[in-house]
Amino acid sequence: TGEFGALVLRVTEQDVGCAPEVRSVPVSGCPFMPGLTSLGALVLELNADESVAVLAPHGASDGPLTTLVDSASYALLEEASEGAVQVEICGIVNDGTIHQAVGFVPGVDSRRKDPSDLQDTVSSPPAGQQQVGARIANVEGLRNEFTGAGAWRLELEVGSLRLPVLARTDLWTDAPEVGQFFAGNIWWIARVV
Repeated sequence: TGEFGALVLRVTEQDVGCAPEVRSVPVSGCPFMPGLTSLGALVLELNADESVAVLAPHGASDGPLTTLVDSASYALLEEASEGAVQVEICGIVNDGTIHQAVGFVPGVDSRRKDPSDLQDTVSSPPAGQQQVGARIANVEGLRNEFTGAGAWRLELEVGSLRLPVLARTDLWTDAPEVGQFFAGNIWWIARVV
């Protein structure tokens, strides 16, 4: 695990080859925010081809989260596929918009009451992502010291959970604010703790 600004890159290695030339090679790398709170979740579905796990975190009343997982976590999720596991979850925003609370209906894979409302502002999520509408509970500006690239660390209220996500600063012309609503596509990333 190596520090990279406000992220930790968790690299999973596997031994490959035949003795005596066995070597350890990286098989996956997963960016993670330090200091996450672990939470209990039920494993609903696993997809080995896409390294995806559908999890139902305790307290996520808006529905399950489709998460990407590294190979080490995937193996642990397979073992616990019928029970609860402790996981850490964070997200990376692919695209999205920020809105005031007027007429907004939060939720995972949410649909809006009025078809002329915000529905056309967010594209359908690509594979491995999930469409999310959530209230912004906290905002923090981050900067990568090596590249100078900026990011927003948003804490989103998803059901009764508060989950952190990172978003590029160039996604929006104005800084997001606490109390506004995010609508967009997120890559949720989970790891077993």
